Amino acid sequence: MKNKSYYVCEICGKQSEDREEILTCEAAHYGLSIAEKQQWDKMKKKCRVASYAVNANCNEHTNQAYEEAIENCLHYEKEHHIHGLVTKEKSFVPGDVVYVSNPDKEYEKKYVRREHKSFFGTVMNVILHDSETYVEVNFPTVPNGNTVEWCYSVKELSPAAEIKHLTLEELENRFRIQVFAKYL
Repeated sequence: MKNKSYYVCEICGKQSEDREEILTCEAAHYGLSIAEKQQWDKMKKKCRVASYAVNANCNEHTNQAYEEAIENCLHYEKEHHIHGLVTKEKSFVPGDVVYVSNPDKEYEKKYVRREHKSFFGTVMNVILHDSETYVEVNFPTVPNGNTVEWCYSVKELSPAAEIKHLTLEELENRFRIQVFAKYL
């Protein structure tokens, strides 16, 4: 018996026995060389690791490391004109702040209800799979809940910037949530 290895592009699903061909394909989706794509992947991983460190031990040092990792990644993306995967509906990139505006009730009935105590989350990764775009979102630790990461279809999310003009009262009424905040 002979084993064969196939590599698959995580963006478009293209398959090949040639690893370099698939690395080139994935990088091309973002307009990058293989080396640039691998550097960007390392930076995104550093953001995830820093996020885990903050969640495990939140202090000035871990917060600073997290902020630096995000800033470096965003700077790299801006420098290389990386704007995430563009879909017909929306475009998200790692570091974007989002909220769940249209949860897929059928998915949650069939599999699991995706719960989190934090209203806003941070995009960690954008994935194109079988012509559908998915977004990994990290919801931070809050006093009455744990840090969680969930994967959503791009159709289920909206950028937080869309609701930045709302007052706290409007936010509470529109989304039926309770905001614990003090007016200064």
